[in-house]
Amino acid sequence: MRSMTKHFLKSRGARIISMCYREDNGEQLHHALDCGPTASFKDFAARLMARQMQYFMKKQKKNIVILVATSGDTGSAVAHAFAGLENIKVVVLFPKDEVTERQRKQMTTLGRNVTAVGVSGKFDDCQAMAKMAFSDAELDELNLTSANRSISAG
Repeated sequence: MRSMTKHFLKSRGARIISMCYREDNGEQLHHALDCGPTASFKDFAARLMARQMQYFMKKQKKNIVILVATSGDTGSAVAHAFAGLENIKVVVLFPKDEVTERQRKQMTTLGRNVTAVGVSGKFDDCQAMAKMAFSDAELDELNLTSANRSISAG
């Protein structure tokens, strides 16, 4: 079990999730979902989604753009999950005066394939911009295939 878990925890040498064992009732495995790169439970689902999407984009030899409208945690988790992955670019729209300094830094300091855009307004304005992008024929060539508002796994 431990060797299988150790293998599962690594993806190209990077820790994806933290696991802990409880010995009180025998060995039980628990996810520590707040130990990801953004300290949000959303890190686990975002990283799983990112690896799955990268696998299929490589297999299909396609490039896509992930468009995210966020009020904070989701954008940070998605940005970190997709950072550095091939075949996928991420654009995060966030209300520049409505997120914490920590969340802003988590989204705006990654570079590479992640672009974070601070929007003057509220989350609803970011969401409206994302919806407009999906209906804009001029943006079809970008292959906008996903918008992430919230992430749930399980």
